[in-house]
Amino acid sequence: MKKYIWILSIIILRISFCSMSLFAEDLMSECMINIPHYHQLFIMDNNNSTSLPIIIHSNLAKGNYPNNIVFNGNVNVQQGNSLLYAHEVRLHQYLKKKQAILIRTMDALGNVHYHDEKIILKGNQAWLNLNNKDTNIWNADYQIVGKQGHGSAEQIKLRDNNRYIILTNGSFSSCISGINSWSITGSKLIQDRQKKITKIWNARFKIGKVPIFYSPYLSFPIDDNRTSGFLLPHAKFSNTNGFELIFPYYWNILPQSDATTSIHYMSKHGVLLQNEFRYLIPSSSGFINFNYLLLSYDHYNNRLLNRNILKNNSNGWLFYWRHIDDYNHHWYFDIDYFKINEFFYFKDLHLNNLNKDYFTQNISAGYLNNNWNIMLYTKNFYSLNEKYSVSYRAVPELDLNFYLTNIKPFEGHIYAQIVRFNNINKLMPKAIRFHIEPSLNLSLNNDWFNLNTEVKFLATHYKQSNIHYLRQSHYLLSYVVNRTLPQFKIDGSLRFYKNINRVKGYNQILEPHIKYIYIPYRDQSNIYLYDTTELQIDYNSLFSENSYSGLDRIASSNKVITGITTRINDKNFIERFNVSVGQIYCFSPSNASDIHIQKKEKDRGTIVWSGETFWKISNHLHVKSELQYSPFIHRISHSNSILEYRINDKDMVQLNFDYCNPIYISHILNNKHYPIYTNGFSQIGIVANWMITSHWSLVASYHYDVVNNRSTENLIGLSYNSCCYSIRLGYKRNINNSQNNNIIYNNQISFNIEIRGLK
Repeated sequence: MKKYIWILSIIILRISFCSMSLFAEDLMSECMINIPHYHQLFIMDNNNSTSLPIIIHSNLAKGNYPNNIVFNGNVNVQQGNSLLYAHEVRLHQYLKKKQAILIRTMDALGNVHYHDEKIILKGNQAWLNLNNKDTNIWNADYQIVGKQGHGSAEQIKLRDNNRYIILTNGSFSSCISGINSWSITGSKLIQDRQKKITKIWNARFKIGKVPIFYSPYLSFPIDDNRTSGFLLPHAKFSNTNGFELIFPYYWNILPQSDATTSIHYMSKHGVLLQNEFRYLIPSSSGFINFNYLLLSYDHYNNRLLNRNILKNNSNGWLFYWRHIDDYNHHWYFDIDYFKINEFFYFKDLHLNNLNKDYFTQNISAGYLNNNWNIMLYTKNFYSLNEKYSVSYRAVPELDLNFYLTNIKPFEGHIYAQIVRFNNINKLMPKAIRFHIEPSLNLSLNNDWFNLNTEVKFLATHYKQSNIHYLRQSHYLLSYVVNRTLPQFKIDGSLRFYKNINRVKGYNQILEPHIKYIYIPYRDQSNIYLYDTTELQIDYNSLFSENSYSGLDRIASSNKVITGITTRINDKNFIERFNVSVGQIYCFSPSNASDIHIQKKEKDRGTIVWSGETFWKISNHLHVKSELQYSPFIHRISHSNSILEYRINDKDMVQLNFDYCNPIYISHILNNKHYPIYTNGFSQIGIVANWMITSHWSLVASYHYDVVNNRSTENLIGLSYNSCCYSIRLGYKRNINNSQNNNIIYNNQISFNIEIRGLK
């Protein structure tokens, strides 16, 4: 009986600040239609507009000139880029005797309308200081010019030449004026146009007129600028973590570094402290993640009951550091380090990047010169189930490359490596491997011809230890192994061009390719596999020299590889069609004498056919296919095909098919048994992403396992996008696990609201 795990995310409220570039072009245009722009003659020196003349038009003017003047009826005041309209304007002028400065202020009454290149203000009363452009307006509405953003306030103040916009008991929304689907209100709002930040005190977030969130203080950046402050929180619910509430704080430490700290509350687990530090300096960049989980008392007791785990510290932590450094284009450093103290705590939380059984801990340093380079590595696999780990760690590995370019017409290369392998599993062998690989190459080429000839000598020394356990299991391992192998190859290709007379502007390219490789046989069954696996074959890998990754296996080779590719290009040099077909013909069987990687091959003959094709049927429709045929099983071993119809980056429908023969799968997996692949793999799928209208879009996918007659992964999502928010509703169903040949599906329903237009 199938078991279902239902994960229901009832409401995920995600408040984020997304730029207008996320909108479709038509939606973006629709949103911009309702946004006012500054259409007057623009004065570039408006920052010094206080020294510019004031022009006033009205139906009537009276007063005691020059101290007080009253203008009545359709009053129009202009200074620089600033315009003011009102029923009545009172102009006041007086001289500060001590400073010898003429102070000019203005009171505006009745249907006040203020407009400049940055903001539009409307209210019933206003006060302006014409010396410094300070402005107060009461019972006001405002609209930002050229951007989404409007609101109202009991009082609005403009200060420091419009750098600061200060609202008292005000509101803000990026929705179209008159349609306030959401808004943020506060007792005080300050927008700093120079630092590109908005600060709000006693902030209340509302959907319609209903408040759903309160914060005593809130700040967020304007445009793409980064500023320190609390970000709007996230809230969601699921039966895995229960009710979740996330409070993020962003710290803009320096222009080249920042940090984000989040308090993540989960009712079923406890509190997770999430920290991320990012940095960027001229020669390097990277980030550090550190999470610390404070388990709730109930959850910790459940862990003890369900897993019989008892630890001195009931909390869990996770650390990850990624660093890349390229100093002076010579020194190179790379750090990819992961550490965790208790895997199960984080696995249960369904955190990202924690759905596999191991992580890497790689550290490398090197020096690069014109004709030589040296690299030092430590390659470590951090297993989350170390008791059963069989993965090897290279601690350390030293690689050296030396290039000889002064022996024309030849080119020389010397590659050397020394590495030590160990395993946390005490029953597994350990080894030190030294390898040196000198080669001499002769290349002849021009626009239509290429010929490459190479001779190489491969010498490897192994010193293996702790092999007695596997020797009892019929492994033929030796403590000391010396392996020497010569290698010869010759690789040639041609390139022919031909105009297609029947189709004007089209041309055809024909590229035949032939390669011969010879490597003698050496018995390598006395060497264990430390970093070596067999490579999969497609058309591009047909011409590879070795069929294994790593150096523990170098298969004998006496084969010729042939292939041919034809391409058709249109008059704009866009490839419309290509097809490639190739084969490997062995004069003697390829073998490395490995009892764990055996091939049932004939003494000679074709061992594989491989081909691929691409056809751009139209500007929107194309098909791509790949096929591999094995003469030994007289069947197709692997194939995949894709038919895609794409109008643009957002509208696409794709049909795909994948097939793997069970014998081919067993061969690739080194004869390991995986019940799910007993009968092979054959899957069809459809993926679609379509903009129904400028507001509505649909994404869907369906994948079906033909061999086992069951669906493998299904997804459907419907989203609505407007100028100020988006709503997404989705359903996903995929195989989560299998127990006793019973498939367990994971089903998820999600609902997502995203606030837009704050940038």
